Formats: sequence, C-alpha cells, structure tokens
Amino acid sequence: MPALTKMTIVINEASIINNNMKGNYTFSPLFSAAINRNNDDCYSISLGVKVNSTIENPFPIDLIARVTGIFEFVNEDKETIVRFMKREGFQMVYPYLRSLTTNLTTLALVNPIVLPILDASKIVFTENYNS
Repeated sequence: MPALTKMTIVINEASIINNNMKGNYTFSPLFSAAINRNNDDCYSISLGVKVNSTIENPFPIDLIARVTGIFEFVNEDKETIVRFMKREGFQMVYPYLRSLTTNLTTLALVNPIVLPILDASKIVFTENYNS
C-alpha cells in the first residue's frame, strides 16, 4: 500500500426532485467514476450516481449525488497510486456515496434508496493524470 498521508472527502453535489409518482418502478442508476491527478502527490477519485425519470423508464424521483475523495501521497510512483485508487480508493469513497444517497432520500421523505455494493474491479474509470 502506498504511503498515504491525508484523505479528504468532499460532497460535490446532492440533489433530489420528488416526481410525486406512485406504483412499482425499475431502479436504473447511472454510475460514474473518475480518477484525476491534482499534482505530483495528490490524486482524487470522484464517484457519482444519477437517477432520472424518463418516459421510457419512469421513477418517483430524480437524484444526483457525487462525492470526491482526495488522497495525498509521499514519494510514490504513479502506477502504484493508480492501482490503489482503482481498488482501495474506490472502496474508501463508495460508502460515502451510498450513505449520501440513502440519507438524501430518507430526509426527502421518499422510500430510501440503498445503492448496491459494487465490485471495484468491474468499475470503468475515466482517467486524467495531466496536472
């Protein structure tokens, strides 16, 4: 494991719109995951979920939630950091996204949404390592 010196969690976005619909619906969240290099020793992983009600797939709410974990390292090579970010970094930040989503729906007095547990090895990341 790389020498991690600091980790910060930031909520970038949290919004919910109640569409005031009743009935049974299919939950089809869209997930996003991005890894960025902020500078030589600082990388971030941004995870998001979006649920939109459409005519083809109606849903009682529209929801957007995005959380970023910012990680600072000391004297580590890029490949080690990227491997860390894609596995451990994801596993450290994703619970915050799950919690935000559940809390947001609960506080809005709609049926709580609990995001599924995801396998980090199956996540497709967008990557930007140019600082």
